[in-house]
Amino acid sequence: VSGAVSGSIGQTEGVVYAQVDLRNWVASGRVLAISDGTSDARVVIQVGANRTLQAVVTAASGEVANIATASGQVNGIYKCAVAYASGDFAFYVNGNQIGTDPSGAVPSCNNVALGKIETSASTNFLNDRILAGALYNTRLLDAELALITQL
Repeated sequence: VSGAVSGSIGQTEGVVYAQVDLRNWVASGRVLAISDGTSDARVVIQVGANRTLQAVVTAASGEVANIATASGQVNGIYKCAVAYASGDFAFYVNGNQIGTDPSGAVPSCNNVALGKIETSASTNFLNDRILAGALYNTRLLDAELALITQL
């Protein structure tokens, strides 16, 4: 999805939320991302090669935040939310704060990628089930992030 969705994406703050079933996890892949269509500006929830859930934020200045669960723990159903605002990034999984990052700029995004990497030529698809996805155009409070990610 691209173009018309840019008005639905929080350009200065927001939340990317996804619920994903990784009980049959096979390989790494993107769950849900907003971006400018490249890897230069993006907010991503992804499954890492070392069996982690990760929130990655990249802006023109480079990687702004990279927050991940402990290695080897991905196996189940997860509700994830990455919150972003200038100098205020947080990642929640199943009601728990995984980590925060207090620095960096918010990327400018106009594209939504569900289950795939930002570039259209990529074959890096998430080979599993994405149960839900949502975008919020405001940064929710930490208590709200914990609430929406509770199982």
